Amino acid sequence: MSNVLIGIIGVILFIGLALAGALFLGPRFQEATISSKVSAWSQGQAQIAQAVNMREVTEGAKVQAQTDTAAMTEALVKPGFMKTIPVNPVGADRYYVLRGPNGDFSGNATYVMNGFYATSTIDVKMCVEIARQAGLALDADGSPPTLTAPVGRTGCFRNKSGWGADDESILWAYTRI
Repeated sequence: MSNVLIGIIGVILFIGLALAGALFLGPRFQEATISSKVSAWSQGQAQIAQAVNMREVTEGAKVQAQTDTAAMTEALVKPGFMKTIPVNPVGADRYYVLRGPNGDFSGNATYVMNGFYATSTIDVKMCVEIARQAGLALDADGSPPTLTAPVGRTGCFRNKSGWGADDESILWAYTRI
């Protein structure tokens, strides 16, 4: 009988410890997931920016802004400057694009960009983490900064100024080439 009681107490302690671990460590695991996705995003952006620079140095001509993965594959993968276009860690439907100096798809590629949805909790957290790592000041409510254009080498911002695509439902993550 005492073995059964000890077994029941052990199970109750195990469940209690598991719940306590989930309660106290859960947010840390989510932060680690966001940080790892931001790292992967940053690496993808850097690879594309380096490939653009390599093509410009090798061929002596500027790479034009590109609207989608197929166009970037034509510009960077087929000539041999990249093996493949990196997959965005947020989702395969969030492809990287090359944008011009005014945020549009005309002119020379100046930024590697991709959009995050302002309605997605994970996307907002990623944008906040990218902005934080880039040293950008967040808005007063802790949301991604509202900027008129990209600031610095890399970051993420909410656009309400008309720079590029003026869509408040999109948060723009960028790396300057």
